[in-house]
Amino acid sequence: MRYMLDTNIFLFMVGDRKRLSRHVEDIILDMDDSLCMSIESIREIIIKQREKDFEGRRWPSADSLIRDVSDSFGIDILPTDLNVMRTLFSLRINTFQDHRDPFDHLIISHAMTCKMPLISADHKFPFYRQQGLILVEN
Repeated sequence: MRYMLDTNIFLFMVGDRKRLSRHVEDIILDMDDSLCMSIESIREIIIKQREKDFEGRRWPSADSLIRDVSDSFGIDILPTDLNVMRTLFSLRINTFQDHRDPFDHLIISHAMTCKMPLISADHKFPFYRQQGLILVEN
C-alpha cells in the first residue's frame, strides 16, 4: 500500500524514532508498503529550518535533504499539480481548532487527491476525515 507521510512523521523517523507509534513503525518498516511525501513537506522543512523555527536534524542544502528523503529513506517525493490545487481550494478548514497552517492544508489536500492514507501525529487532522482524508494517526 502507498502512504503519504506528514512532515512530522518524517522528522520523527530521522531524529526521534521513539515518537513513532508501534503501528506507524510497522507500516514504515513493511517492505510491501511504499512511502511518499508531498513536495510541500520539503518546502516546509526548508522554510522552518531557515527561520530557525525548527528542532532536530538540519541539512546543509536542499540537495542533502532531498537525498536523505529519497535515497536514505526510500521515500518518493510527489509534486503538486492542478488537481491538488483544486482539492485545496475546496478544502473546508477546521476553524473550530483554529487550524491555519498552510503546509498542513496542502499536505492534506495532496493525500486526499491521491486517495492515499496520510500518516500524521497532528491532532487537528481527524477533522478532515469527513471530507475524505484517510488518516493513520501516530
